[in-house]
Amino acid sequence: LFHFRVLPPWYQTWWAYLLWTTLATGIILGVIKWRVNIARRKEGIKKMVVDNELKALRAQINPHFIQNTFDMMAHGIHKGDTGESINIIHKVSAYLRQVLYKSEKSTITLEDELEYTEDYLKMQQIVRPGLFEYRFHVGDEVDTFGIRVPSMLLQPIVENCIKHGFRHIRSGGMIEITVRQSGDKLHFQIKDDGAGIVGKGIDPENSKGLQLTYKRLMLMFPGPVQKNLAVDLKDRADGVTGAEYNILMPLAS
Repeated sequence: LFHFRVLPPWYQTWWAYLLWTTLATGIILGVIKWRVNIARRKEGIKKMVVDNELKALRAQINPHFIQNTFDMMAHGIHKGDTGESINIIHKVSAYLRQVLYKSEKSTITLEDELEYTEDYLKMQQIVRPGLFEYRFHVGDEVDTFGIRVPSMLLQPIVENCIKHGFRHIRSGGMIEITVRQSGDKLHFQIKDDGAGIVGKGIDPENSKGLQLTYKRLMLMFPGPVQKNLAVDLKDRADGVTGAEYNILMPLAS
């Protein structure tokens, strides 16, 4: 009596199933790795584009700022004596070195940004003595060392306050900078008691400084968080003649 055992085809054996499973797993993992690499490359390209656009936007700000600085410095030198002129040149030169260093960074801490802005205001007080004073109001809830913001974020704003807001006065101006945090949003409010904007031929929507500020924030915060972005300019609503700038931005993660 003979017994025959019919063996299944090789592709139906346990080792064949193991081979198919191993191959399928390898293919799936390969596809996942390929897609991850593509995503990483896209993110790298996107980051490079954003960094380049931020540098281009800062490049538009810097020459404008430096030109205004030297115009005001020349005005101060013209009215001062030799000793004071040399003092101004040394201080402005040191300040510009700081500007060129910080402007190369896409973002800096809020603490550095506020320090930089105050240095800018002090420098402007040197070349325009008596024109204005300034005050900072920073809420206790604001982590100035932990929050990052675009470098030179406030400089175009306070420059507008001085150049446009105080263009018809010789002394007594005031700039107030307030920083508050509410949930996951940061609010900057910059006020001056200068000429204001209504009836002065100033179109807030065409302000180059505001447009650049908004573009920089849009690049820094892509995606759904952009709904928390706002940059605007209007006349003060507290009964004081002057302009009010507001910047609302999400907190960087």
